[in-house]
Amino acid sequence: MSKEKWTFPAEIELEYKIPEGSDAVKEVAKCVQYCREALA
Repeated sequence: MSKEKWTFPAEIELEYKIPEGSDAVKEVAKCVQYCREALA
């Protein structure tokens, strides 16, 4: 996104089965961290 100089916000959709012992908040947090690392 930064390479292309896009300024719109990113969106994360949780569309997989939540693993046992986790919850939606934990899974989205994992996704956010992945995106931050991938877009850095």
